[in-house]
Amino acid sequence: MLGKRTLLKQIGAVSFAGGLAGCTGESSNDNNSELEDLEITNNEIGNRNNVTNSTLTIENTGEKELNATISVNVNIAPDGMYGEHSDEQSFSVGGGENTEVTLDLFDGDELSEVAFNEIQDGFFSITYFLDGVERSSQEFGEESSQYVSFKILYDGSWQGALGTVGGQRSISGQGEGHLPVDNNANIVSGNAQKQDSGSGTLTVQILVDGEVIAEQSTSGEYGVAQVSENI
Repeated sequence: MLGKRTLLKQIGAVSFAGGLAGCTGESSNDNNSELEDLEITNNEIGNRNNVTNSTLTIENTGEKELNATISVNVNIAPDGMYGEHSDEQSFSVGGGENTEVTLDLFDGDELSEVAFNEIQDGFFSITYFLDGVERSSQEFGEESSQYVSFKILYDGSWQGALGTVGGQRSISGQGEGHLPVDNNANIVSGNAQKQDSGSGTLTVQILVDGEVIAEQSTSGEYGVAQVSENI
């Protein structure tokens, strides 16, 4: 669990005046052609109680009142490798009028450390849909050529260290841990030690692009698992 921190460093406040309408695609709504009258004219990104949200202004340029659903998908790293989130809201807007709808993007208290690192310093994407039809897709940060992380799998408490050629840091946690590693690292090494005398298995893994490339386990009392790999 991460402490309460603001997640606005990467995305700030974003405006999309008039730029999101006119996308094509099939809609499950019977009034598909009428939904083309809906335009997302503004998007303000904010943060409330450590939940980052998106307040969209939706304008109906037609004459008839329309009912629709606005939804958002957030993928942290490509294809949601380090996590994903979705939210949706139904709304009504009269002809010639506009309305505001707020969607949650992600909760800082629920992000893993590796996901938080990617939101702050890495790559993520946000896509908005009206009745299932994509209306806007934005990417933030630069997509890395590879994504490196270190995972600890254990039900209890653990302590250890994680490092690259550039240095080493102490790590600790309770239950599963998934930690970011410098994506440019050539060598990664990490270890974790069980903080109890139980017979449960503790496993450490090095992952590249979400796939395990090195793994070691221990089930001994206060056992230590250590792994090192050239990336």
